[in-house]
Amino acid sequence: MGKNVTTHSCRDIAHTKHQRVNPYKRGEKNSGIKRKILLLLLGTAVLGVIFLLIYHPFFHIQKIHISGIERINSKAIHNAVSGIVDYRRFFILPGKSYFGVNTKEIENIVQEKFPVTSMHIKKTFPQTLLIEIKEKISTLIYDNEETFSYIGLDGKILETIRNVGEDEWDVVLEYTTSTNELGEEIKEERVVKKNHIIPFEQIASEMGNHPIVYDKRKRDSLKNEVVHPESVAKMVKWYNLLKEQAKIPLAYITLEKEPKHVQLHTTHGWFIYTRLTYDVEKQFAILQQLIKEEVPVPNIMYIDMRYGDKIYWK
Repeated sequence: MGKNVTTHSCRDIAHTKHQRVNPYKRGEKNSGIKRKILLLLLGTAVLGVIFLLIYHPFFHIQKIHISGIERINSKAIHNAVSGIVDYRRFFILPGKSYFGVNTKEIENIVQEKFPVTSMHIKKTFPQTLLIEIKEKISTLIYDNEETFSYIGLDGKILETIRNVGEDEWDVVLEYTTSTNELGEEIKEERVVKKNHIIPFEQIASEMGNHPIVYDKRKRDSLKNEVVHPESVAKMVKWYNLLKEQAKIPLAYITLEKEPKHVQLHTTHGWFIYTRLTYDVEKQFAILQQLIKEEVPVPNIMYIDMRYGDKIYWK
């Protein structure tokens, strides 16, 4: 029987060896390693930049500017904000980092601690917080011709500040002369008229920039509630609307002897006569329309809005 012998040529063997060692595959393996190294370097660089931005003092809040404050102690708010940002989140992240400051948290905490209506916080790169505050009126200055006191929104006296001074009266005197039984001339002095002066600028400087209420009704100052809370709320609303929307700051408010009648005295010298029984926002809208179209403010003495749709000015 014959034997079957399989033979391979030298060329076939060489071809087989050539297929097993592929230089392209070796190149792909090297490029994969290089890609991993590049990604590692890139990731390290990114982490380094992030670390720098978060932890470097140059990007930490160093300046806090507060505006809109008239009654609240600005230093107290500054200290409160500094305390809020000066801590570490999750024990490692600095809260004062420009990129990590939580403005919403600052607003919530400050509004809980202080009489603030609203806040607007703006971050200015790289170290500054700009905080604009709208204060909430919680205290008024009450003048009953005898003493100056602080009253709360409930109309109750919180604290008596001081007595009304002699220099806070405009006194008109009348002098008369007569002769006694001995023929001697006697001069007598009599008070003809006595008007209370409200030095609102001095009061604001001395007692704080609060709405001033001058009460002419001769109420008993020993009573706890000197002004009805609803009247206080409406006076505060007038004060805010005139100041913020009409840009007409009030000097003081006079409570007249007639029930619920008030005079809103502006710092320009003219005043608004109205009643606290009316809706403040509706009257304010009418007032704005009048000032825009007809009334030559501030070249007037007063605007009288006590009689509903009939409005007078002089």
